[in-house]
Amino acid sequence: MPILLAAVSLLLVSTLSSCFTSSYPLYVIARFFAQGSATATYLTNGIVLFEVTTHDNRPIHVVLTGVIASVVFDLWLVAIHGEKATWQVKQAIFISPTFLMLTAFFYPLESPRWLVAKGRLKEAEEVMLAAAELNNFPLQSAACLVEDLRKQVETLPDFTLTETDSLLGGVSIGKRAVAAFALCFSIAYTMRIVLYLVVTRQSYLVQWAAFAATVLCFLPMLHLLKKFPMLKYMTTCFAALGTLTCLLSLLIAIEPVIISDALLVTAKALGTTVNVVFTVYTQELFPTAVRGTASGWILGSGALGSFCATLSVRLQKGRHIDVALAIAGCLLFASMLGRLALPRNTTVECAKMTSKRASIYTRKMLEHMKRTLEKSGTSRSRTPTPKGHRTPVRLTE
Repeated sequence: MPILLAAVSLLLVSTLSSCFTSSYPLYVIARFFAQGSATATYLTNGIVLFEVTTHDNRPIHVVLTGVIASVVFDLWLVAIHGEKATWQVKQAIFISPTFLMLTAFFYPLESPRWLVAKGRLKEAEEVMLAAAELNNFPLQSAACLVEDLRKQVETLPDFTLTETDSLLGGVSIGKRAVAAFALCFSIAYTMRIVLYLVVTRQSYLVQWAAFAATVLCFLPMLHLLKKFPMLKYMTTCFAALGTLTCLLSLLIAIEPVIISDALLVTAKALGTTVNVVFTVYTQELFPTAVRGTASGWILGSGALGSFCATLSVRLQKGRHIDVALAIAGCLLFASMLGRLALPRNTTVECAKMTSKRASIYTRKMLEHMKRTLEKSGTSRSRTPTPKGHRTPVRLTE
């Protein structure tokens, strides 16, 4: 939490400083600190949210939070863009909701899973007991859980919880990281080009249509994630987004403009949804001890993709945007090869599949036992009574 408070405070100070500075070098320095603090806030806040949600419904909860944040961000951006004001006033209005984060971050505690992974068992015990008291969980059970955890740690004297080199050096973790880097680079490159086209259209109708399409895409996404694995959903979205960008590169300069606008709106909505799901999926890929490091590098690869997209547009001076779209489509299709190094199901999805199979097996066993008892009861009722056998009569007083 100190990281979040420091990052949010620095974000507010640097952003407000950039609004009132009159020197371009000072403005660049202020924007540098604003971007860094915003990245730190986004990354740390996402990890904390992932750590504190319940295990069974963690992906859906985090995805739903990302959906709400994306919708509010798009709505806020479109509303501010339509106002007739100076850029300083717009920037101050745009950053104003960040003040709420300062008060919100004073209350949450550190994730006990992260504290355990770092070997800080005393602090983890305090957080777990406080959470048990807040959620009306028996304190004796929480204390027993902490004691069992302490015994498990003491039985592994040669294992250092704060040492993450062995986890980072694993072949599986390395393959996952490289694949995630490629996917994040391609989606960031594509979304930067798409957002550039949406902004340069200078049409409020296109911007509001993009917002409405994003909201409409989020509704079936939440339903599909309950039925299909996240990797399968992302693969389908990457293929669809790559196809849309390739079509857009061919039709961007062809009349009527409504065709390219429709493709652009659809690509923006689809890219936003897959970006939210990809962020949650990358959180599931890595263990707690290395989750922050891996997420930071993945976010860095996305920033590199955005920079390359901006650089390509600037070098072409806004012309030949069809080439940039074609490159984006090729990157999306090429990065899909990285999914071969990713697990088909996350830990939560595997746990749900195991419990579902166990429940199906238990239900079948109960049905089999029920049929067996019914058959045995039917056979007994059909068995004839032997001749000369008298049914005993019970005498009552």
